Amino acid sequence: MKNAKTEPLTFEKVWQLFQETDRKFQETKEILRQSSLETDRQILEMKEALRQSKLELDKALLESKRETEKVFRETDKRVRELTDHFDGQWGKLVEALLGPGCLALFKERGIKVTQTYPNVTNEKSGKQKEIDLLLVNDTELVVIEIKSTASVKYIDKLLLDLQEFRQFFPQYKHYKVYGAMAALRYYAACDEYAERKGLFVIKSTGENLIRMQNEKGFKPKAF
Repeated sequence: MKNAKTEPLTFEKVWQLFQETDRKFQETKEILRQSSLETDRQILEMKEALRQSKLELDKALLESKRETEKVFRETDKRVRELTDHFDGQWGKLVEALLGPGCLALFKERGIKVTQTYPNVTNEKSGKQKEIDLLLVNDTELVVIEIKSTASVKYIDKLLLDLQEFRQFFPQYKHYKVYGAMAALRYYAACDEYAERKGLFVIKSTGENLIRMQNEKGFKPKAF
């Protein structure tokens, strides 16, 4: 079989091929441009969708945070109310238990109190001082702070009350003032902290209900 004759290339044919290639190049370039525009449009749409989603998410998170804070505030309020109520009930129990036996309880420690006064309150210069339980004789008195669970915060409050006691109750300015912490439970080492500060420590027990924890040789601090 004879080879087909190849027509010689002429300037016109080369020019025609060049124009055809350029046309295809321009078509491809246009396709790429359109594709790029479409891609940019899709990217912009995705960005806007993400922005809207972020706005909605931020809004939902903010509403959730506000709702959570509201729930926490309400829960905290209820916990405080329950704690105050429990402390009040525990205070009444301690007063009921200490009331009849407090004379003997403190006489054993050399403090011969003769009277008990629950919930003693006085006001001075716009400030109020409240004592959970006050035990008194003619020359001595005991200020008792009553809590369901004793912590350093409550012990420090009692120490401050003892230091300021005569300012609010000047009728006892010549008395020896002692302090006692009474609680169902004590946070770790709080009872020891109270005793180191010179306070009587009164605890709840399963056997005798109320007892004085301090050793017999304990020397209370007079404020």
